[in-house]
Order: sequence, then C-alpha cells, then structure tokens
Amino acid sequence: MSPVVPNADRVAVGFAVVYAKLWDPLNPAVMPADTLGLFEAWGSGWVYTGATSEGWKLGNSKSKTDITIEEQSTPVDQVVETSVMSIMGDLAEDTLETMIYSYGGGTITTVAAGASQPGKHTLHLNNELAKFAVGIELKNSFGLPRRFVIPKASAGSDSETSFRRTVKRIYPVTFSSLVDPSQILIDEIVAPATS
Repeated sequence: MSPVVPNADRVAVGFAVVYAKLWDPLNPAVMPADTLGLFEAWGSGWVYTGATSEGWKLGNSKSKTDITIEEQSTPVDQVVETSVMSIMGDLAEDTLETMIYSYGGGTITTVAAGASQPGKHTLHLNNELAKFAVGIELKNSFGLPRRFVIPKASAGSDSETSFRRTVKRIYPVTFSSLVDPSQILIDEIVAPATS
C-alpha cells in the first residue's frame, strides 16, 4: 500500500470579492458566464460591494438535534434544525452604498447641483431588512474562478463605526442566506476553454 501524500498545489490563499444585487423574485440571480475572466465585473445588475478591512468570511452554521433511544447512550441520528450560510466582512469604503449593506437596506435619492442648491445624496434607511442576491468570487487552486451565488439573502449587521483621526471607518456587514442550501450554487472552473 502506498503512503498518503498531500497535494501542496491545492493549498490556496488569496482574497475574495463580493457582488450584490437587489433580490427580484421575478428575475432570479444567475451565475455569470463561464467565459468571464477572474475578477471581471459580473454585469447584469451585480454591484461590487467594495474594499474590506480584512477580507470576507464565509460561514456555514447548522443547528442539530440529536435523535436518541432509551436503549443507547449515544445518539442514533442527528437532524438539521436550522442551517444558515453567511458572508461576513467589514467594508472599508465610506459611502452611502456601503451603509445600505451594513445597516440592512435603504434607498438613496439624488438632488443635482443648481442655482442656490448644492448637489447631494440622501440615504433613507429601511426598518425591514433588504433582500439581495449575493455572489462571491475567488481564485481556486487551478488559478481560475470559483464562484458562489446565494439567490436570496438578507443584509445587515450589528453595526458600529468609529470616527477617529487615525483609524479608517469600517462598516460591518453580514449577508445571511434565505434559501434552501440546495439553491446555493458553487461553480469552479478547472480548465480554460480550448480554442
């Protein structure tokens, strides 16, 4: 029997980028075309969420319930009670759009500059959590894209932003999946197309 040898080429590091678009039940989010290059804009309404303070984290939390019987001290099975996939990060770009993701939603109205009127943007926050489709892209161990699409997620976080002379402002955000795990798509390109 031959010894087990790890494949060091499959150990990967690197950042991910996150895209979001407003959830539309009549126009479900789809994965971008396989021909789209690594870290190219996704188009079709997808918006790059911006720079982060320390990157993104992908979380997958499952709350389980043990199934037991009187005749055995260990569980005979486990069932999933709740399952949540989350994308978490601290956005570092100080914009009203960033605040929408962090605070859970809102709309921005624009007034153009004119005579005796400065140009301005006004953010109107929502009381209810906004729903987004969310996409993640990263470079896989083949040097090609791995992409996730969560078709429906809520946005928002327990948010706290410091306003300090020597510290950048950050806006925490968590996108939490609102779909069955079977609806979350994960594509990985493992070889470029042949000509």
